[in-house]
Amino acid sequence: MRYFIFIFSLLFISTISNAQELNCNVILNYERVQTQQTDIFQGLEQAISNFMNTTKWTQDTFDENERINCNLMLILGKNSSITNFTATVQIQSSRPVYGTDYESPLLNLFDNSWAFSYQPSEPLIYTENTYATELTALMAFYAFIIIGSDYDSFAPMGGSPFFQRAQNLALIAEQNGAPGWSSSGDIRDRYWISENLNSALFEEYRQSIYEYHRLALDVYEEDVDGARKKILTCLEKIAKVRKATTSSLMINAFFDAKATELINIFSSAKQEDKDKAVALLSQMDPQNSSDYKKILKQ
Repeated sequence: MRYFIFIFSLLFISTISNAQELNCNVILNYERVQTQQTDIFQGLEQAISNFMNTTKWTQDTFDENERINCNLMLILGKNSSITNFTATVQIQSSRPVYGTDYESPLLNLFDNSWAFSYQPSEPLIYTENTYATELTALMAFYAFIIIGSDYDSFAPMGGSPFFQRAQNLALIAEQNGAPGWSSSGDIRDRYWISENLNSALFEEYRQSIYEYHRLALDVYEEDVDGARKKILTCLEKIAKVRKATTSSLMINAFFDAKATELINIFSSAKQEDKDKAVALLSQMDPQNSSDYKKILKQ
């Protein structure tokens, strides 16, 4: 079960098709592509869905209700053809909060640099430490990020093996020259996602992800005020990490995922907690500061 993270004997394995970890909803928008041959896009959408949902990514056993809910939403660029594609992609994932029906958002990432080829009925297979195609590399990279983020929320640094696998894949893919993998390119490139999550400077951020979810959200109904205090402590730790690093891609992604949740958590808090939360949130996520200030009016 994914609640218990076995990292001591993790073996890297190829794709097999049982006990899958992901429940990935794939949406492919091809409205901008000028072609009447739409069957290829429907086939591509199904191929991506099958790859994400039938690949065995870990050695752990997942029950059906434990699979990680996630979304992969692709908007194909207008210069895409029936075999060569560009896309902007949104990657989202969530995890259940113990004892509730609520799913807490974990990831909300945007990637504007997908460029890949795909032939109809082409088999998509991922083999560890091998760059087979750009499409499989892109999907495997985000599968590792999704799973690692989920594991981090259930155990301290629990996602480390998966973030390392994502970084290894990024280094291999960079050598093939496709966009979005370079350490010298855009600071939002996939290289920097894996760099952030494997950096010692981000360990306190990752520890905060565990504390936020396992020690606050999962016990929120039992001790609301205590949970809010714990979340404030987590935000203070994240603020320290932001000050200590030059690349804060994953911290920005945290607020992209969590802004609405945080507003809901603190809207009915004690005044001193509201004041502290709004100050921290506005400082770290200024683009949403006007929304955070609404907390004070609740």
